[in-house]
Amino acid sequence: MSLGGASLRAVAHFGAVGSTQTVASELCASGSPDELDGVALVADLQTAGRGRSSHRWDSPPESSGLLVSLIRSVPAATAGKVLPLAQHVASLAALRAVAAACAGPAAPGASARSASREGTAAPAPRMAIKWPNDLYVVGALPPAAGPADGAAGAAATEAAGGSGSAAAAASDVERALERHCGAPVRKAGGILCTVAQPTGRARGGLFLVIGMGLNLSDAPPGRGAVADVHGRTSDPALLRQRVLGHFCREVDSLWHRTVNGGGSSAWRDEYERAWMHAGQRVKLPGGEWLELAGLAETGGLVATDGFGGPLVELGTGNDTVDLMDGLVRVGKPQ
Repeated sequence: MSLGGASLRAVAHFGAVGSTQTVASELCASGSPDELDGVALVADLQTAGRGRSSHRWDSPPESSGLLVSLIRSVPAATAGKVLPLAQHVASLAALRAVAAACAGPAAPGASARSASREGTAAPAPRMAIKWPNDLYVVGALPPAAGPADGAAGAAATEAAGGSGSAAAAASDVERALERHCGAPVRKAGGILCTVAQPTGRARGGLFLVIGMGLNLSDAPPGRGAVADVHGRTSDPALLRQRVLGHFCREVDSLWHRTVNGGGSSAWRDEYERAWMHAGQRVKLPGGEWLELAGLAETGGLVATDGFGGPLVELGTGNDTVDLMDGLVRVGKPQ
């Protein structure tokens, strides 16, 4: 498989697998950085896909999404600083990859969508980051285009692990996001980063496993896909290959800059331009309202009272931030 110059050691392709994240972690348990750094695992179907907070990720057969887990080694000296930034690096890399893979001549359907927007004030749909690890399509689609709602479903169908209705939960989440963004939102993908430590003779370092599920050409009803923003393609397999290659290359570039002293400062401005939370208000336990101002160096959130008061860092340590309900349990002065 050609990956367009991405810095990869190898790609392992599975027709079907329980979870690429689980298989990658098992490889890391007995492997070494020399063997595994830069290995990507890609699947057409996951039967036990994993998400954050014990959620699972369903990928029905014939999904047109990208399901990948990328293994990177982590220098022990910088692990404590850079690991909390990994999901943000991967989220930004995903948006860069989509933009690069879809650049050039318009995909089939893209020109029709552009024409249908002429004479209206509605902005074109865009892809955006929901902190800390989700990818969304933001913006209304022209009625003639409709969502990319293939019946097969896709990579980013999330179900709450064993509790309640996933559809109802997703509706609550997206209603809150829509109120803030002032536009329809549809989840198109997610990032899961886990840390694995070798055992036995291979001990001595850490591995970061970066997992991503992303809807490309089709999505279940109510979900989003890359095609909602860039138009459909006549060759979904080629699109998946291109997004994979660009994703691995962008992770490599951003991770290198993060690990080698830059932290999040090397890409934070770009990340904040791409996220969904500019100006979003959150409420502290005492009733005080704060306004989100950006991403902290730790990977948490920076907020302000909007009147020149001190910045407050949220989402670190024992903090719990629920951006859907606008609630914060603990705020720590920066």
